[in-house]
Amino acid sequence: MEYSKEMNIWERMAAISAEIKSVEKRQEVGFENNKYKVAVEADVLKPVKEAEAKFRVFSYPADHEIVSQGELGAGGEKAKQFIRIKVKYVFVNLDSPEQVVSVVSYGDGVDSLDKAPGKAMTYADKYALMKAYKMVTGDDPDQNASDDLEGHDIWKIQERVQRLLTSKMKNGMSEEELIAAMGMTAKEFRICTNSFNNVAAFEAKLRKV
Repeated sequence: MEYSKEMNIWERMAAISAEIKSVEKRQEVGFENNKYKVAVEADVLKPVKEAEAKFRVFSYPADHEIVSQGELGAGGEKAKQFIRIKVKYVFVNLDSPEQVVSVVSYGDGVDSLDKAPGKAMTYADKYALMKAYKMVTGDDPDQNASDDLEGHDIWKIQERVQRLLTSKMKNGMSEEELIAAMGMTAKEFRICTNSFNNVAAFEAKLRKV
């Protein structure tokens, strides 16, 4: 599709979606049974920048909001910071700036130092672009069976749970809708999500005996 100044923002975004089509998940992260592939930021930004320049669209994160944060790890393990960020990403027609489209995305970050917020922002921004332009990644995490949890660290399980919750929210589900779909009450949901911290408290008390 060729650029035309008369194209509105929706036509431009549809053209960019057709131009990019897909992005490959090339980088492997994690270790052992927790390995999975991700699309790195550069692989997403490069085709987006080229297509947006062609069709004169400017996109930017208008707002980031921390929706959840805490610490992972207990006992002798060094604690890691977990943070979940919600981003409002805006797409502007440069030929008619009053035409604006916005999308919402979520991103998680886990790090033992101060990199968790930056990681969460990077993931939220990256997935906002991928979802807005319907970029195919070649896999669907919902189609993969859960791996065997035997012998796995409780905090690694928590990380997987947090990633799964975020993936559901990225697909448009609110926390309330997610709780209802699982057939749980809000109280039961909180009990489950707090169970990791309860295990940590139990371990701390046990070590004092």
